[in-house]
Amino acid sequence: MKEPKISRTVLLRLIKALMEEEELSTVAEIASADPNLAAKLLQFANSAYAGLKRRISSIKDAIAFIGLKKLKEIAVTLLATSLLTEKDPTKLKELLRTAYIMKMAAKRQVPSLAEEAFMVGILYPVYREMGQELLNMLKEACVSEEVVEGLTNPHSPLGILLKFALAFNPYCRKIIEGEEKEFPLLVGGFKKEFLVKVCFDADIEAEKVVQLL
Repeated sequence: MKEPKISRTVLLRLIKALMEEEELSTVAEIASADPNLAAKLLQFANSAYAGLKRRISSIKDAIAFIGLKKLKEIAVTLLATSLLTEKDPTKLKELLRTAYIMKMAAKRQVPSLAEEAFMVGILYPVYREMGQELLNMLKEACVSEEVVEGLTNPHSPLGILLKFALAFNPYCRKIIEGEEKEFPLLVGGFKKEFLVKVCFDADIEAEKVVQLL
């Protein structure tokens, strides 16, 4: 049985509304325009990971509970996974972990770009497949120039963080599984204790979202 598709047009409208910091009621109205998207958000809000004791049945309440920043991550992730050729859950979790590694590293190095760092991490494989077509979509959704720079310019602040996250993620997986004995040299100026914490925190966040896909 095929997974119900979510309208790409609605996702782009939703991302644009979130980028432009529209009111909650506007965001909820856009999300409600696609029943499959609304169902995903309700599923996430009512999941065991969310930890809510009462059941949410209103999409507006679900969005209020999830929060607009987290909703932006979910919306961009749903867009990315809808565009990717490879949809294997294990690989999608790897992709999400890379994105969260980027976000957490950015909070230390460039805090103002933490949200954009996540977007670069999750969209990079899509950019490799689609190139300018993806950039056109991001422009339509009013995504910031910092994200575009991160995807297209390896010497930009987010481009440098992307390179770090892509190189560190394989070690991160081994650290989580208890297989990595020698800590990698590619620490990007971060302390070992911080990076170990990032590995586990990023893995937890990735698992939460991958259950939604």
